[in-house]
Amino acid sequence: MKSLTIIVPCFNEEACIPLFYNEVSAVMKDRNIAWHILFVDDGSSDHTLPKIRVLSEKDGRVAYLSFSRNFGKEAAMLAGLEQVRTDLAVCMDADLQHPCGLLPQMLEILEDPSVHIAGAKRKGRQDQSFLRRIGSILYARFSGCTDGATDFRMMDQMAIKALLSCRESDRYMKGLFDHIGFSTRWIEYENVERQAGKTKWNIKSLVSYALRDLLISETFIKTVFGFVFALLACSTLVAMIQKNMSLVLLLLAFTMQTSLLLLLSLLLQKVLIETKHRPLYFIEESGISADHAPSRNTSSI
Repeated sequence: MKSLTIIVPCFNEEACIPLFYNEVSAVMKDRNIAWHILFVDDGSSDHTLPKIRVLSEKDGRVAYLSFSRNFGKEAAMLAGLEQVRTDLAVCMDADLQHPCGLLPQMLEILEDPSVHIAGAKRKGRQDQSFLRRIGSILYARFSGCTDGATDFRMMDQMAIKALLSCRESDRYMKGLFDHIGFSTRWIEYENVERQAGKTKWNIKSLVSYALRDLLISETFIKTVFGFVFALLACSTLVAMIQKNMSLVLLLLAFTMQTSLLLLLSLLLQKVLIETKHRPLYFIEESGISADHAPSRNTSSI
């Protein structure tokens, strides 16, 4: 019998934790697979952790890790993957926007030995505002990732080991999935609204998240540098032809040079983060029993 670990990063999701557990339990009931849920509490300030503790005491299939503070979803997913000792693992959001009903389909897909990842991909953007739709399209284009792809992906041990071998500090899981390059079969689904609680994402946080990830995307860096240098070359050429530089061209050249310096400073900051080699998270509390415990020490990275 195969085994599955369901990794659930959560930050202030007290209202969703019981709903998620009930939904997964209903979907996985009578399935011929040994499944476990691993909640990773990302420094929540509400009653998320107490709710998880209750579930862990009630059901031995529920385990958890709790961070000393908020380290972010990417660190939470990594912490979960570091603890996996099952045949398969899947990352899911606690707010039920990743449909639990897709889990059986993913399990069926991974019965094919030539497929190592079963991924969920949103289709349609009718429920989003015009700016959100445009932003999502541009983000997918510049980041080089599959449009509509989510972190909701089930993977086998080969894919898990490949992801864990990528040791960068500033992690971007969607980009890493594309980087390791293992065969992926997609399941499309309509966007689902969160079942309880409030979203942690607003325009500011979405833009910040996108910029952070784009700055570690080779596709984006090449595009921006190419665009900036092309504009600088064009403005210089026009200035040489006209023998003088108009105010508009002068402002354009100044803006492009300033933008280039800003981009370089941000990239240097990324390099500094990577050279520090700090742990990506610290675990304050672990609710992992002997059945869930990994074969190696992964209390912090």
